[in-house]
Amino acid sequence: MIKRGFILTFGILGGLYLGGAYAPAGTSAAANVSKGKKIYLQNCATCHGRTGLADGPTGKVLKPKPRDFSKALFKYAKTDAELVKFIQKGKGTMPGWQSTLSEAQIKDVLAFIHTLK
Repeated sequence: MIKRGFILTFGILGGLYLGGAYAPAGTSAAANVSKGKKIYLQNCATCHGRTGLADGPTGKVLKPKPRDFSKALFKYAKTDAELVKFIQKGKGTMPGWQSTLSEAQIKDVLAFIHTLK
């Protein structure tokens, strides 16, 4: 028989996860995945694709190709702090977003990107 405390704990944690309070590993607890998804779809999906497979309409013609987020490999950064700086500054065909997105918005986007792997 499963202990009642286990079921209660599992139910609460499951509810938090499904309710959006869950932040994937490597992201700040303050990051908001649903806000990040909205920002990502508006600003990033054109190159990186709606599901992060680097298959967006613009991304298909870029050389080098945009990062495929499903592989969770980031060539120029290993931590979220480094990824924030990379997104702010940009590199190559990746534009810098520091004049368009706040640091909090970028962290929200990263929280969403972590869900794509």
